Amino acid sequence: MTSNKIFLIFSILILGGFSTYGQHRTGLRAMTAEEQKKVVSFLNDFYGSNAEVYLKSTNQIAASNIPARYDMREHNLLGPIKDQGDCGACWAFTAATSFESNFAKKNNRIIDISEQVVLNCTSKDLDCISGGLPVLAFLSWVELDQPIISEEGEPYIERQGSCYNYIPEYRATNFGFVSSNYINPLLSIPSNEELKMSILSYGAVSCGVYSGTAFLNYKGGVFEEQGYGKAPNHAVNIVGWDDSKGAWLIRNSWGASWGENGYMWLKYNTNGIGFTASWVEAKRDLKVNDPINDSKIYAEGSVQLGLLSQVNPKQEYEEFLLLVGDKTYNWSITQDMPKVLRRITLEKGTHNYRLLVKSIAHTKSGRKMVIGTSTGSLTIEKDQDLEVKWKKKIKNNVYKISFEKVKVK
Repeated sequence: MTSNKIFLIFSILILGGFSTYGQHRTGLRAMTAEEQKKVVSFLNDFYGSNAEVYLKSTNQIAASNIPARYDMREHNLLGPIKDQGDCGACWAFTAATSFESNFAKKNNRIIDISEQVVLNCTSKDLDCISGGLPVLAFLSWVELDQPIISEEGEPYIERQGSCYNYIPEYRATNFGFVSSNYINPLLSIPSNEELKMSILSYGAVSCGVYSGTAFLNYKGGVFEEQGYGKAPNHAVNIVGWDDSKGAWLIRNSWGASWGENGYMWLKYNTNGIGFTASWVEAKRDLKVNDPINDSKIYAEGSVQLGLLSQVNPKQEYEEFLLLVGDKTYNWSITQDMPKVLRRITLEKGTHNYRLLVKSIAHTKSGRKMVIGTSTGSLTIEKDQDLEVKWKKKIKNNVYKISFEKVKVK
C-alpha cells in the first residue's frame, strides 16, 4: 500500500469529514470502531464468512465482460437527480440511489424511494449535522428490516424527523463491500476492475470522495484534483466509466444545476474516490416480473429448458442468476410463490452455464444467506425439465447445486 493511501486511511479514521459550501453540504463521516465491528460481524455471520465467494460468483455471471465504456443512464437504471439541500444527508441519497438502481436492474422499472425515511430511521446519530455512511443504511435495511417506502409516502424536508411505523413497500435482501479485501474492507480502496464489476453486477456503487472548493465549482469536463491526504467528506454514487477519458461517471445529490446536469466525470484514482465502496441488493418484485413460463413460440431448431425450484418453510426468499452462453437470466421465488418452473429457450446442442442461487433462510440466530453454485455444461436436444437440487456442502453455507430430470405436467 502506498504512503498516500496509508495517510488517507489515517485521516479518515481520525478526522472524518464534513463540510459546507454555500447551499451544498457534504455529510460523510468516519465510521466508529463500534460501527465497524458491528458491520463486519454482521456480514461475516450473514454470509457465513463467505461474502467473497458470493461477490466473485456474482461477478463471474453478471460482469463476465467489462466494456471500455458504461453509462447507467443509457440503460434506464437511474431516476432524476435529487438535491439534499442544506442537510448533510449525502449518505442517505447515495444509499437510496444504490437501492433504486439495483431494483431497476431486477425489475425493469425505476422507483423513487424516500430519502427522508432513510434519514429518519437509520439511526438518530446519523443526521443532517453529524452526517452518516451509506453502508449503515444498508445494515439497517437488511439486519433490522427498517422500512423502505416511496418518496410520495414521506417527502424530503431537509432535516431529520421521527421514524414512524411505516409499512414497507420494498425490501433489501443483502449488501456488501466492493473490495475483495474482506479481512478489513473498510480500510481499502477497490481496484478499478473491482468497481466496474460491482457496477455491472449490482448497479450504482455508494462510496466516499473528497469534495473541496474546486469540486463544488465543477461545471463540466474531466475533473482531476489529486486529493490523497485529504479525507473523503462526501458520499456519491459511481454509475459508469469511460476508459477513453480515464474517468468515472459520478452521480451527485446537489441538484441538476451542479456539474453536468448533476453528474461529474472524475479522473480515475483521484480525490479518494471509491473509499468504503459498497452495494446493496433489492428483493425482486414477483408480481410484475416473474412469469412462470417463457413463451411457447420459439424458432425452429430451438428447445425449451425448464428449471423447477421450490423453497422450504425456513426459506424466506430464493433468487437465481443463470448465465448460459452470453445470456443472463434472473428470477426468484418466495413463500408467496414457493414453487416455480422457469423455462428458457435455447438452441439445440451443448451449452456452458454458471448458476448462482442465493437463499435467505431463517435460523435460530437470525437471517442467513445460503449460497448455491453450479458450473458446467448441459446438452439438450429436446424440450426438457430439470429440478434444482441442493447437494454437497462445499464450505460453511456454500453448497453445490445439481440438476435432476423431472416431468412437469
